[in-house]
Amino acid sequence: LLHTTQALLHPGMLIFLGVLWGLWSMHEFMISNELIVFGKNVSSAMPITQRSLLLSALSVIVIVWKCLAPFVVVVVVSGLMIVSHSIMRDPKHIESSTEFRRRGAVDSDDEGVISDDSGELVERGDII
Repeated sequence: LLHTTQALLHPGMLIFLGVLWGLWSMHEFMISNELIVFGKNVSSAMPITQRSLLLSALSVIVIVWKCLAPFVVVVVVSGLMIVSHSIMRDPKHIESSTEFRRRGAVDSDDEGVISDDSGELVERGDII
């Protein structure tokens, strides 16, 4: 299972990607050159096509396990936080506030001007 502490650029992910890059680099080197270890040709132990398929499968596993899964976890956790925050906010509570009803949407340009119920703007001289 994934731990929630895993994230993109986690040291474990970087190590797996580094090992994967090294294996692909060695594969490319072994295609053009012969690699002899302890007197045996390593290239002849496994054909190029099998080595390519094995490295491709390993690449898919590492990408899904160490890159995609932590990314999905981060997106899901962020989405849950956003949704839970929006659910906890009660817009009826905010709009039913007595201060909100009394003042309405006051704009800084409307200072000193009081609106009566008829919709006409009336200047008040006693406001400083």
